[in-house]
Amino acid sequence: MPKHEYDCFVGYYQAAYKNSQISGCKDIEMVKSIDLPGQSYKGCIGTNGHRSYIQAYFTERTGSEHAYVGEIQYLFVHNFRSAVSSLTYRNSHSSQHVFAFVEWFKSTSDKTRELEGVELLQDEFYKQDFQSILPVHPILLTVAIVDYKTTKNINKKHAIPLPKKIYY
Repeated sequence: MPKHEYDCFVGYYQAAYKNSQISGCKDIEMVKSIDLPGQSYKGCIGTNGHRSYIQAYFTERTGSEHAYVGEIQYLFVHNFRSAVSSLTYRNSHSSQHVFAFVEWFKSTSDKTRELEGVELLQDEFYKQDFQSILPVHPILLTVAIVDYKTTKNINKKHAIPLPKKIYY
């Protein structure tokens, strides 16, 4: 994991646990793909161009929910030993978190295709920071990304939701 992205990861833990004293994370393992119920997800690094574009939902501190579309760069697992004790665990115990490093597309105010279920995005990503680290549980679905040029010759992206595979 490159240093800048590692710093984003440490920043994620600092924000998630409201503890700026967290300064490092060890035992990080890269994975090629993960399978969540009904769908397989891959990063674009080291997968010969096969990548996953996703939509994830977030609940803001205000309680409002927002969906964001992004491209998974890679997936990784963080193995750690928790020093927290409880009635269940008297000593430290091993835990595992699964994350995706995601580049998030910048959104637009253009909602002309919203009724069709298509989201219009800018052809650029937000700056990478701790929000680029995504625990995999907020992933809602995969999306198809289609290049689009406006009548003013500006490059944009269309994000089209794809249904999940359902097995019976």
